[in-house]
Amino acid sequence: MADATTYMTKEEFSTNRGYISWTAYIDDNDFPTQSVLNVMRKRMYAIINKYIGGTGSKDDFLMNMEYTGVEMMITETQARLAGEPRDYFIPHDYLYERDRRILDAYDGTLHRGSVSG
Repeated sequence: MADATTYMTKEEFSTNRGYISWTAYIDDNDFPTQSVLNVMRKRMYAIINKYIGGTGSKDDFLMNMEYTGVEMMITETQARLAGEPRDYFIPHDYLYERDRRILDAYDGTLHRGSVSG
């Protein structure tokens, strides 16, 4: 699988984690897989680009917000059903303050379409 377009290659990621190579990292870790890591890195790339005014995709940025909110909902529901406390703070509207500020700043330029499915 090809590397995601980000600031850091998967090799650089693995050496920053203390491994000699990506192969050594994968041999020692089941998660994240290369495809999952590519998705995570692509989303982080979009977040960074929003802050520095780069050319990151607005779709990637909004996808990350949606994913994060859904993950919060899943975590909250699973904890509630299991009768366990949540592992971390979940905002009531499932958006972090940082994300609300960015959406407000891009109010006129973000494509606010929705996708069903």
